[in-house]
Amino acid sequence: MLDAEYFDGHSARARRVSLHIAGHTLHIVGDGLDLAVPVADVDWPERRSSGVRMAHLAGGGSLHCQDGAAWDAWARAEGLRDPVVVRMQQSWRLAVAAGVALLVVTVGLYRWGVPVASRAIVALTPPEVDAAVGGVVLDALRDHGIIEPTAIEYEQQEEIRVAFARAFARTRPSGDQALVALRFYDSELGANALALPGGTIIVTDDMVRLLADREDVLLGVLAHEAGHVRGRHGMKSLVQTAFIGTLAGVAIGDYSVMLATVPAALGQMAYSRQFERDADGESIRLLRANGISPAVMVTLFERLQAARGRPPAGGLRAPLGIAFASHPADEERLRRFEQAAGVRARAR
Repeated sequence: MLDAEYFDGHSARARRVSLHIAGHTLHIVGDGLDLAVPVADVDWPERRSSGVRMAHLAGGGSLHCQDGAAWDAWARAEGLRDPVVVRMQQSWRLAVAAGVALLVVTVGLYRWGVPVASRAIVALTPPEVDAAVGGVVLDALRDHGIIEPTAIEYEQQEEIRVAFARAFARTRPSGDQALVALRFYDSELGANALALPGGTIIVTDDMVRLLADREDVLLGVLAHEAGHVRGRHGMKSLVQTAFIGTLAGVAIGDYSVMLATVPAALGQMAYSRQFERDADGESIRLLRANGISPAVMVTLFERLQAARGRPPAGGLRAPLGIAFASHPADEERLRRFEQAAGVRARAR
C-alpha cells in the first residue's frame, strides 16, 4: 500500500488515499472513495532523483505523492517497469551513445543534407525569383550608400563589357551570353566585384582602376563572378542560411534572431568556401579558353595585398567580394591558379 493524494480533476480538494495494484488494476481507496482503474489507462510518472510524483488518470483525475523515493519503491514492488526512454535516460552509457549518434546525424545533415536540400529547392525555384532577390539586394546597397554612381567613363565600361562577352563566348554557348549583366559603381567596398542573384555583376571603380593595365586579370575576376551566377550560389546561400537557422532554432529551442543566426552564419561560411572554389574553376576555364595562363590571377592577389598595405599575421587578407574572409585562404587559391597554369608554386 502507498499513501498518496487524489484529485478528481473537477475541484482543488485533495483526498488522502491508499494505492495498490491487483492484477492489471490500480485500486484507489480512501475517504469514501473506491476506484478501480486499469493500469494501462494511467499515465505513470518518470523516475527521477527527486521531486513529487504525479500520475494522471484517463478520466482527468491525478495522484500526487510527495515522497518520490517511496513511490519508486512501491512501483518496483508492484512490478511497474520504467518505459524504455526512462531506462535509457537513467543509463549514462546509453546517454553517451545517444549523444554520439546525435552528433553523427548532425554532422551528416550539415555536410550532406543541407547542401542537397538547398540544391533541390533552388532547382525548383524559377529564375525569375533570383532576379527579384537580386533587385532587392541591389536596392538595399543603393539605399545604404554602399554603392554610388560610377566615375568610370561609359566608353571604358563598354570596352570591358565587349571584351568579357567575347571571352565568355569562347567558353560558353552564345545562348548564355545574357546570363550576366555588368554594372559599374563607385563603392566603399574598395577594389571588388560581386555577383547578385539573377545575373547582375557589380564591378567597383577601384577594381577597374586596380586592373586598368591588366585586362586579362579583370576577365578572370569577371569569370569568377559569372561562376557564382551560373551556380546560383547567391540563392543557394540564402536557402542554406535559412535552413541552418531553422535547424539551429529547433536544436536550441529558441527561434530568437540572436541564437538562431549565429550558428547559421558559422555554418554558411563553410559553404561559401566551396562556392568560391567552384567559381575559381569557372575563372580558370575562361582564361584557358582564351589562351590566357591562369597564373595571371596571382597579379590580383599581389595588388590587393599592396592596396591594403602590410598583411596581418597568419596570411593574406583581401576585401569583401572575390576574396571575402569566408573564402579559401589566399595561399590555397594562389596555388590552384598556378597549378592550373602548370607553374610550380612559389614559396611565399
